[in-house]
Amino acid sequence: MRTKPKNKITSRDGAEHALARICELDRMFAALLLTEAQDIAKVREQHAEYRQRLGVQGMQEEKALLVRELEAWAKEARGEWPQKSITTPWGRLGFRVKNKSVELFKSVAKKTEQALFNLQSYLSDYVRHVPVIDKEKILAADREGRLDHGLLNSCGLRIADGEEFWLETTASEDLKAATERLKNA
Repeated sequence: MRTKPKNKITSRDGAEHALARICELDRMFAALLLTEAQDIAKVREQHAEYRQRLGVQGMQEEKALLVRELEAWAKEARGEWPQKSITTPWGRLGFRVKNKSVELFKSVAKKTEQALFNLQSYLSDYVRHVPVIDKEKILAADREGRLDHGLLNSCGLRIADGEEFWLETTASEDLKAATERLKNA
């Protein structure tokens, strides 16, 4: 819900009352977030214990081993199949053509950066050159007084500065900590 300010604050006393209410709201919000983070942490802990009791990690490892064993068997027995897949009462398995992709050829280039360097040297047509505005460089030129503002403006950009309103309540740190705990819960 968006409401327009009514400009009821006409004195420092009014400003202090408004800031006190904002602080009170921040404290209530922080308390809510902390409670929520604690509840989420408890539920995650319960589920972790439940997964451990069930032996989920062992199940996942067993499944991965069975998948590898099935794949090895399928590669050997593939010639005996009437089609590219077989159907059983428990599911289907088979081979299908996968989409082409570009992969790292590790015997030549161990890392992507190395492959990129080689590609730039031998097949530069296949390297993207993505232009981006270098804002840091523009601001540095402005600080040094060597920026042509008129030319920059004609490019559709300008250097913006000025003041912005801010406020910080005494509950701000509590709110920040609560938000962080909720993210990490």
